[in-house]
Amino acid sequence: RAATRTPDGELVVWVVDKEDKAQPRPIKASQSYKDQWVVEDGIAEGERVIVEGYLKIAKGALVKPMPWKQSVSQKQDSKELKKEPSAREQIQQH
Repeated sequence: RAATRTPDGELVVWVVDKEDKAQPRPIKASQSYKDQWVVEDGIAEGERVIVEGYLKIAKGALVKPMPWKQSVSQKQDSKELKKEPSAREQIQQH
């Protein structure tokens, strides 16, 4: 949802550092579903990721972080993502 691609194809999200400043962060994702990514590397548990307004941000910009609230449709998409088996699971099931 909050990821963009650089001109060279790298997947990037914006995180909020300890000083409440925006910093770009390259990530590695294994798969996607609609507008969601399964992130395997680049973000640590507890880090704050900017999910709205990230197209207007510059590196080092001071931001005012707020908790994100999922809409009903986004919650449904998350449930569907968790239900669908991965390609590996599908192969193992057959």
